[in-house]
Amino acid sequence: MVLLDDPILTSAHLSENEVRLELAIALYQQARLTQRQAALLAHLSDEDFDSILAKRNVSHPFNESDLAIDIATLKTLRDQRDRHK
Repeated sequence: MVLLDDPILTSAHLSENEVRLELAIALYQQARLTQRQAALLAHLSDEDFDSILAKRNVSHPFNESDLAIDIATLKTLRDQRDRHK
């Protein structure tokens, strides 16, 4: 648990939830958190966090490693589907 009792944050009129959201977005943009992790940090559902990202025009970081994971997942799902036919 992190407690923030800072006069600068107080003067900025930021609630704890707003600080959590801003931190979650910043860490997500830096690819230090996944979208799911960032949503959890912000105490939001995946859908609500994604909606906020869209409203703020925050792009989804995606790299070759992400692509490789997605391809492997799709192959696994295809194989599972084919086994159940």
